[in-house]
Amino acid sequence: MITIDLAFRHDDAEKFRADFTDTVDVTRTGSKVMAVSKTVGTTVVTIPLSDLASPGYAFVKNVGASGTIDFGFNDGTQRSLMSLQPGQFGVFPVKPGLTLGAVATQAGCELFVLIYEA
Repeated sequence: MITIDLAFRHDDAEKFRADFTDTVDVTRTGSKVMAVSKTVGTTVVTIPLSDLASPGYAFVKNVGASGTIDFGFNDGTQRSLMSLQPGQFGVFPVKPGLTLGAVATQAGCELFVLIYEA
């Protein structure tokens, strides 16, 4: 099981801090895990999930020191769902047949993707 602690910033004047205690539990029942590290630039990079029979949850993080990565899915066209600044991450459910996609504001951005089979 993976446990994720969440903390939110209310406005730009406040620092990040845990204002409440809340967790998201993700139970991995499948046998596969897909871990991908990609260098992302201004051209779209795709990540197909075809190796996973039943993908469950994806963890994505901009592990680079600079640049923003727009991340989402790609069905022939990039459909960004989130913009990740350096150090920012996201966790969300994924389904079979999906192809993930990423594009950055500059060359040389680093993206880490971890997907558990459901």
